[in-house]
Amino acid sequence: MQLKSITARLVVSAGVAYSYVWAFWLQGETVGSFTEVRDGTTNVTSATSPQAVLMGLVGLAVYCVLLNTPVGEQEFRVAPMWRRAAAFAVDFWLAVFSLGALFGFMDVSLEAARTGTFRWHFHRDYLVATDGVSLALVFVALATFVAYFLLPLMTRSQTVGCWIFRLATVNLDGYVVYLPFSTAMRRLFAEFRGVCSPLLDRRTKGRPMPDVDWIRKLCLSFPDATEDMPWGDDLCFKVRGKIFTGMVLSDGRFPRITLKCAPETFHELLEIEGISPAPYVGRRQVGNARQLQRVALRRTRNPDSPLLRPSRSESAKGKGHTQENAKQTQ
Repeated sequence: MQLKSITARLVVSAGVAYSYVWAFWLQGETVGSFTEVRDGTTNVTSATSPQAVLMGLVGLAVYCVLLNTPVGEQEFRVAPMWRRAAAFAVDFWLAVFSLGALFGFMDVSLEAARTGTFRWHFHRDYLVATDGVSLALVFVALATFVAYFLLPLMTRSQTVGCWIFRLATVNLDGYVVYLPFSTAMRRLFAEFRGVCSPLLDRRTKGRPMPDVDWIRKLCLSFPDATEDMPWGDDLCFKVRGKIFTGMVLSDGRFPRITLKCAPETFHELLEIEGISPAPYVGRRQVGNARQLQRVALRRTRNPDSPLLRPSRSESAKGKGHTQENAKQTQ
């Protein structure tokens, strides 16, 4: 069975769905380890089962296979929000369930080494020396959870959820990117923020949207910013002749807006719903900036937003030009 076949994806999807149903409806005990302090009493509980360990190992095996399978994409298309959210939900559940089953097995094994009797579930209301090892395992599990999402970004591969829904992180030329650790961390945070953006937008749903006059006033507030209409009804804002923002006035009061951003933040901004590469110029690097087309203006309410800010190089050139003019005047 090839990894690219729809049958393989359906089989793995069915396995993930079964693990969820099994954990919440068919399993009598909660899988994992728990420590609770209540009324001065410490309760330690750990549980797993052969079936949970087997499913966790299968999930880990599938992940390792995908981790060693490079991905090559030919078509560049921004994924819809529902696919990204579904892939994140699959990855989150698979990582939590697999780590809970496997690290829970380590806890019951430590308890068996202490008592001499192996049980798939134990509960006690006191602490022992091996609980220190269990605490260390908690931090190892958290680091492993983060690594589940980071390693595919650093090896040009996919997580299980991204593989099921045919998602990959690509550059503007359609090639799967290889990210260093620091960039992968920022990309992971941007993905989480992008998936949660519909929930964040709900908090600001009733606020008024910025219109043409608001955007024009904000753009002209930057040092040495000017406005121009070089192409019919396209209103552009420049710093020393270089465009950093533009919008089409024929769209009405709330137009689409094209913005420049730094290359290192390009993919992070694409994770926000409503942002997509600008047509014609989205694949071309202009100096140290690339262009984005803003379809919805909900996120431009903050005057300090980087979506409506000239690049540092343009601002620096503008300030230097102003200082030079001032010296000549004096």
